[in-house]
Amino acid sequence: MDMPQEANDPTPSPFSRKSRYILVVVGNTNDLFTTAMLLQRFSYPVCTARNARQALDMVSVAMPALVVADYDLPGMSGSDLLRVLRSNSHTAGIPVIILLPPGENDNEIADIELGGCTILKKPVLLEDLYTAVQAAMEPKPRTNIRVPATLPVTVNNVALDSARGECATDLSAHGLYIRTLKYYRPHEQVTLELTVGGRTIKAEGTIIYTRRQDAGPFAELGMAVKFTKLMAEDREFIMQFVRDEVTRGIVTELD
Repeated sequence: MDMPQEANDPTPSPFSRKSRYILVVVGNTNDLFTTAMLLQRFSYPVCTARNARQALDMVSVAMPALVVADYDLPGMSGSDLLRVLRSNSHTAGIPVIILLPPGENDNEIADIELGGCTILKKPVLLEDLYTAVQAAMEPKPRTNIRVPATLPVTVNNVALDSARGECATDLSAHGLYIRTLKYYRPHEQVTLELTVGGRTIKAEGTIIYTRRQDAGPFAELGMAVKFTKLMAEDREFIMQFVRDEVTRGIVTELD
């Protein structure tokens, strides 16, 4: 299916307005569910299609920020889908991740790479998928998966007031975001104690940035903290905790 051609009318058509969603194009029902759920747990809105023609119909309504597509699709292949997207000026810049089955030879991979996409070979590991999506979606890609959380925290030996909603709200092996009404200075060094999955973890960190009352009506007040000192076994525990939260109820690899 060809994409709509450019019109003389300068008013943007629906397919030329990029949305924040990720379009997942996978023919296998289990893999489609797994991929979509993982991306949603990475905190991205997701739309799904079972084949390339459905995907192109969706792109014509609202252009995605990223397309994640199987190489093997019913009818038009993922490689063909990539070529159609690249052939139209409106969609040529959409980042594309192709999920390649094991056993494909180097010539086939080189052919796909000519379309300027990212290739992930199955089985795709959770961390590899996260890294590829971050690189495609974010101006400052993260290297560690983070998950939303509600964790009690002590900062500089003072327990935050959970009754006022003060707690850690996002966690990764790299750091955390702490919702708090108290103001801490950016670049300030802090000591931390938090409870993760029933385990008490002590760490030291640096405040990367803070959000105060004047940050806006929808901003979550608090501070982002980067771990500067954390025992290796505690970091491994946090990494496993994050993985368990992301993959709860679903598989850990895309077969």
